[in-house]
Amino acid sequence: MMELIKLGAEAKIFKTKWQGLAAVKKTRVRKGYRNKALDSVLCRMRTKREAALLHKAKRLGVATPTILDINLETNELLLEYVSGVKAKECVENNIKLCKRIGESIARLHNAGIIHGDLTMDNIIVRNGNAVFIDFGLGFYSEKIEDKATDLLNLKKSLLALKPNLEREWKFIEKHYAKNAKQGSRIIQHIAKIERRARYL
Repeated sequence: MMELIKLGAEAKIFKTKWQGLAAVKKTRVRKGYRNKALDSVLCRMRTKREAALLHKAKRLGVATPTILDINLETNELLLEYVSGVKAKECVENNIKLCKRIGESIARLHNAGIIHGDLTMDNIIVRNGNAVFIDFGLGFYSEKIEDKATDLLNLKKSLLALKPNLEREWKFIEKHYAKNAKQGSRIIQHIAKIERRARYL
């Protein structure tokens, strides 16, 4: 039995069981406006890339769901179900969590991994650890612009919860800058992107 828990533009996500364990099945949504053959190739490519990003992130020491199975015929990923609470529910005054988030993103970016949808909804806190989920829009890049944009998405999602979470953001920034290659430069670039957005 499967329970739909999220319907996104890119995929349907179901809670299910795998060998008695709680699991998540992620099925990519076919785009009706795209050529069927092209859509099939793109879905297969993105499914493979997401699996590769999850695997590489885990090898880097960043907590991610374990991949249980991958089906490239149906473009489905079967992943460990991560039980816990979303980071947005427990980030306030949680300096240890902010530190772990900043350090983990630095590890990803140092390896050229851009999450692509870095929000407080896509970080689950399990036993005090930050588990990063949903790499469906992820990609590889060494560009400062891409890394800064990744961080800006997280900043926006954090401050959208409560504007007074600026202190928590500063802790994330601090530990990111401390651990990321060109970390200070990337943090400075966030302000440049914000200024550009204001002038558009």
